[in-house]
Amino acid sequence: MIVNISVVVIAVFIVVLVVAILIFLVQLRRTVKEAEKFIELARLQIAPIAHDITLIIGDGKKISDSFKNQVQKLDQGVDAIKNAALNVKNFQLQIEDRVRNPLLEVISVITVIAQIIQRIRPFFVKEKKED
Repeated sequence: MIVNISVVVIAVFIVVLVVAILIFLVQLRRTVKEAEKFIELARLQIAPIAHDITLIIGDGKKISDSFKNQVQKLDQGVDAIKNAALNVKNFQLQIEDRVRNPLLEVISVITVIAQIIQRIRPFFVKEKKED
């Protein structure tokens, strides 16, 4: 009798195990079908997303190149302003060198003439006598 009970218990466990395996396999099949649906949906969405990402990356590269060009132009502008300032300074120094000595000579001559006039003026101007 113990053998019969053991066989029945083993048979029940095998039936429960088979039922559990069947339930697992049915659930696994459902999961696989859902995964297939998700993969198909993702595959359909990946192409447009990849295209959009490619466009965005291309636009980003264009913006980066444009920014790089603008920075180069700005550098050239700063260099041009620096060169212009140096040219103005050199021009000022050249004018100063060319004008200073003749101007000093003219001022010296005018000063000498003014001093001569002040010294000989009393000889030409008669003093007024008081009556």
